[in-house]
Amino acid sequence: MNIKDALLCRGLFPETLPPCFSSEDCRRAFRGLSRVLSTREFQMKRNAPPVPYDGTKHDWNRRLYSTPHPVPYLSICDFIGKNWKTFENQFGATDYSISAIRAATNDAARAIIVTPLSEVSAQVSKKIRYAPIVLKADIAQFYPSVYTHALCWAAHGKERCKLDRARDSKKNRFNRLDFFIQNGQSGQTRGILVGPDAYRIVAEFLAVKVDQELAKRANTLVVGAARHVDDFYIGVRSEADAMAVLSSLREALYEYELHVNDLKTSIISGATPLDDPWAPRLRTSSKELLNDKSEEKIISFFDDAVSLSTELKTQSPLKLAVRRADRYRLYQSPHFEVIENHLQRMVYHFPHAIDYICLFVVKRLASRGEIDKVGWEEVVNAGILRHLLLGHHHEACWLFWLGVMCDIRIDSKIIDEMPKHTNQHILAMAIAAAVHGKSNKPHIRFSSKIASDKSDWLVNLVSRSIGFTKAPFGGCFADECEHLAKKQLRLLDFDAHFAKVQAVDVSAISNVRFGYEDEDDEDDDETDGFGEAEWLRQLERDNT
Repeated sequence: MNIKDALLCRGLFPETLPPCFSSEDCRRAFRGLSRVLSTREFQMKRNAPPVPYDGTKHDWNRRLYSTPHPVPYLSICDFIGKNWKTFENQFGATDYSISAIRAATNDAARAIIVTPLSEVSAQVSKKIRYAPIVLKADIAQFYPSVYTHALCWAAHGKERCKLDRARDSKKNRFNRLDFFIQNGQSGQTRGILVGPDAYRIVAEFLAVKVDQELAKRANTLVVGAARHVDDFYIGVRSEADAMAVLSSLREALYEYELHVNDLKTSIISGATPLDDPWAPRLRTSSKELLNDKSEEKIISFFDDAVSLSTELKTQSPLKLAVRRADRYRLYQSPHFEVIENHLQRMVYHFPHAIDYICLFVVKRLASRGEIDKVGWEEVVNAGILRHLLLGHHHEACWLFWLGVMCDIRIDSKIIDEMPKHTNQHILAMAIAAAVHGKSNKPHIRFSSKIASDKSDWLVNLVSRSIGFTKAPFGGCFADECEHLAKKQLRLLDFDAHFAKVQAVDVSAISNVRFGYEDEDDEDDDETDGFGEAEWLRQLERDNT
């Protein structure tokens, strides 16, 4: 699969969404539209808003992700595909970046591969070399702050771009990318979307230019430097040099209308550990489960993770614990009931871990294990209602997905409540689930014409494609959406994930979707006691 198709089919939806969201069918459904799209490519006022997805962060703060409209997103993917060599050359034109992007293989879950956070500390340590002092800094609100015109400046130079601003310029090709990106966000020139893979490529392209500008201004002062996405680690010889380099970094960012995040800027000793100190401790603790798989040891392990998360004010330890539980196949444990009770309680207090918990429970069911449906029904229904009212899209979507996957009854009052809120992703899920007999039907009143270019385009496209409504499309993308609907474009699939995780060798939590590998991606082969592989075989024997 070429990069254009991969970005469309595996990179449209943010990876933080439940796995029922899939754009794999887009390539088939778009067939027959090429000529129409090419004639309309540079027409004005053909734009649509992205669908927002309010997500979680490890520190209990929130992050906004987005799903772009597939028509303008296709133009972005097409541009990247036609200019992929330019992007690859740009990615290789810096010594600082450790977030280099490369195209994924055909069997990967996402379109691109980036360096996971678990590898950052080791790579940073190599990059900063012997530096006794390290300047840590990051770009303030990187994605939301990107000025779309700056992408053209990064490719062609600011002065040249100001002389030729035509959206279909043959001299300044990146003017087209600027125009396509604006079309995917209602014409906005400030900010790019967080979530879709194409935007990660665009962001890295711009960040490399910042690297180059910084190197021009401060290279003699820099012992070694590393940048991961928008985080800089710059090794220098003294605190005075660090201040001078910080000034140079500000100037480099100003060139592209970006700014340093002063709240996250610090000058530290080069001897300061770069990795979170809790991570090795918890990994070591988890390995004790290889020798002792008793109920007491399992409880102690999860209690330790909860204590660390509470004490350090980060939910990452708990996410690591759930991932380790998956790695050691504790969904097959004879003590699953006590694990399950812990997870049910954690759902309320640790929202950033909800995705891992839901995946783990579904894997238990797919492995022919029993779950506490009565308990989960209470957790799921109370959680969905609470997070709908709070406007928390991530938690509500994942809990609804868990309910559908585990055949848990969702209260009809909750289904009726969904259309009243901004969570378009969960409403699209509810419609698809109802059509396939997996939940009650939500009560939605469609207009005589449904919008192809307004905030509800996702719900409308899903509804038409699966026959939930027969209303025709209106708006600037009406023809394209009619075509996709007639092709019965499938953007939601509840069955594929369950079928996949039924296989014994498939983990609950994917280690190839980069959304699920940042807390713990080490691939160790320790043989504590009788070894992990033998422990897993013993666990399977215990359960038979």
